[in-house]
Amino acid sequence: MTRPRPATGLHRHRSERLELYAILCSLALVVAIAASQPGLVAFAAPFAFALVAGIAGTRQRAPSLTAEVTLRPPEVNEGDTFDIEITLEASESIARCEVGIALPQRFDLVEGATCTALRLRAGASQSVSLTCRATRWGRFAIGPVAVRVREPGGVFTWEGTLGTNAALRVLPGREVIGHLVRPFQVGSAAGEQLSRLHGDGLELADIRQYVQGDRARNINWRVSARLNRLHVNDQHPDRNTDVVLFLDTFMEAGLSETVRTAWALADSYLTRRDRVGLVAFGGVMSWIEPAGGRRQRERLAEALQDTETFRSYAWKTIESIPTRALPARCLVLAVSPLMDERIQLAVATLRARGLDVGVIEIPPAAPGNLAATWSGRAALSLYEMEREVMRDRFMARGIAVVRWDPATGVEGCLAQMEAYRRHARVAARR
Repeated sequence: MTRPRPATGLHRHRSERLELYAILCSLALVVAIAASQPGLVAFAAPFAFALVAGIAGTRQRAPSLTAEVTLRPPEVNEGDTFDIEITLEASESIARCEVGIALPQRFDLVEGATCTALRLRAGASQSVSLTCRATRWGRFAIGPVAVRVREPGGVFTWEGTLGTNAALRVLPGREVIGHLVRPFQVGSAAGEQLSRLHGDGLELADIRQYVQGDRARNINWRVSARLNRLHVNDQHPDRNTDVVLFLDTFMEAGLSETVRTAWALADSYLTRRDRVGLVAFGGVMSWIEPAGGRRQRERLAEALQDTETFRSYAWKTIESIPTRALPARCLVLAVSPLMDERIQLAVATLRARGLDVGVIEIPPAAPGNLAATWSGRAALSLYEMEREVMRDRFMARGIAVVRWDPATGVEGCLAQMEAYRRHARVAARR
């Protein structure tokens, strides 16, 4: 919420009526003198009177007016609606006050109007409300308020901006993901990921004979009665995992979908009490160490909203990333169009270090005019074959590469990745 401030930004301007009245009076006077027709002076008398009265009645100081912009709520998800309330208060009566506010580009106005006229009473506040839909993630400033106050007679106006900007934070669209990718290794803290080890948990792992020191509550009485020997249940403990989102910020192509996919993954893993980190790998690299909780969610949201592309021709490697940002047992989910050779080498290097790596490929939009010609179609076919060879190289190293599809969303990508990883584990055991 912003605080109101005095109307120091209002300045006096001449309106179109001043020039129009002056031109009419001058023409009427000149024609009356040239044609010797005094009656034309009577025609211009009302305009001259309005001109003189407007100039004489013009106030010498700006009207005392304050404005306040309030957003409800100040944080929304992409595609949600929010309300903008503009509150005006004047210390003196104003017959006509025109109020307007500019919306960010590509925002949709659902209800209300961005420009309206009000009549303000002295000491009383009046509000204007409108509803908008946020169609683009990021940080936006709503305001300030554009105000125009017309003087009596309308020959002068006071125009300017009031109030301060109200900050609006739009998070990428939230996608509910039912099944997440399970890492090969889990951490030691409690969570919702099923560990392959045996311990205290809810998931049944095995039934074995009772040994000295086993808890009585773990005894399986039905099996023990059937075999005439005590048997106990072993469970899989529930643990958390470290997930690092590896974003490609070398190119502008596919950046919006990259950020949306990363936010969907971060929000889903944090909901399951996992530790989530972020590495923005591009012209300018940044990282957030894996952590959990509400504070980490805020840090990731801030970092994703500040994600930008920085064009750089310098050769970048992951050597500059500290090891604490990439823990040994973490699951690395790279989100990238895989167009830059530097990001391809970085993903391969992460796998060579022994990390658990998966890639969600954001397909860049192909130029539409290529498919219209034979040479264009041949170029597209060669491009697709090169991409297929690159995917095969990644999969030969044990890196699952799945293509993002708007029809299935992030959950469809994770389902394909989990199916590949399950098949790879079975093949490795043989």
